[in-house]
Amino acid sequence: MGIVKSGDELVLVALLGFRPNQNLFVAPDGRWLASYIPAAFRGYPFRLAQTEGDPTKLTLAVDEASMLVGTDTEGATPFFVDREPHPKTKQMLDFLLKVRQGALLAQRAVSVLAPVIEPWPITVQQGSETQAVNGVYRISESKLNSLTAEEFLPMRSALPIAYAQLFSMQNLPLLERLATFHEAHRSKKVQEEAKLFTPGMEDEKFDWKALFKDE
Repeated sequence: MGIVKSGDELVLVALLGFRPNQNLFVAPDGRWLASYIPAAFRGYPFRLAQTEGDPTKLTLAVDEASMLVGTDTEGATPFFVDREPHPKTKQMLDFLLKVRQGALLAQRAVSVLAPVIEPWPITVQQGSETQAVNGVYRISESKLNSLTAEEFLPMRSALPIAYAQLFSMQNLPLLERLATFHEAHRSKKVQEEAKLFTPGMEDEKFDWKALFKDE
């Protein structure tokens, strides 16, 4: 877990990669590589959206572009039955409301912990190059331990979040290994695609047999 800035707020997030729009936990074949699936993903293709004109009201929204949603009703679970939400729709709504409640509690905790939050200097080794990851923050263990009793008291309720973030930093090497795995797969794919073009006597020829070879 890490902390990032969203507007003027600091937000607790799950670190899934080192670059924007990167998720190292998704294998090249689409498999999820971790034993735990974040709640935000388990709720997909549903999410809670603020009602236009009244941000205090929430609406259960669905990503209509998702392959999990379609017009073929045979064997599928409908969203509504007799104008009432299907039990599974209600179940998903309850789940997303609990997730939102947890997110709000986490956000309050991060706000309380602001005095002990500091930039997290992350560097990742990518082959022979070292990449710096900017814009990520962490709990400062030294600042947390040096708090006076008066400063510590307001943060007591937020300590589970603080310690969870500190412990989660031990998983950073796992992200580095996943990045190495993806880079190795990408390099292998580039090499295999290059082999599709075999040198001819004059010009390069396209190797159709290699293209349609069974994987």
